[in-house]
Amino acid sequence: FFGGITWAILVARVCQMFPNMQSVQLVRRFFLILSRWNWDNPVTLCPIRQSSEIGLMSFKVWNPKQYASDRSHLMPVITPAFPSMNSTYNVTETTKRIIMGEIERAHKLTLPK
Repeated sequence: FFGGITWAILVARVCQMFPNMQSVQLVRRFFLILSRWNWDNPVTLCPIRQSSEIGLMSFKVWNPKQYASDRSHLMPVITPAFPSMNSTYNVTETTKRIIMGEIERAHKLTLPK
């Protein structure tokens, strides 16, 4: 399941997308965006930085084009600091189904009655 850093990144991403929304609107939009997110695309706060600087090249940066294991991640949420890593590397099909079910349920709860 998601940890605190993952939730923080997700909230920050929605805030980036809608910087002028009020908090009540952001909560509703948060669950709407997540319920419809195309998980083939990672959630990122900034571009993923690959480093060619000596000494930094030894750090593994999340890169599904380079690493087969990164391609298998189901709900990638990428940390913004170098080296970028997937904070949800341990999500399985089962946990994805549960998380998405709860996000959809939360989205429905935020809709006006």
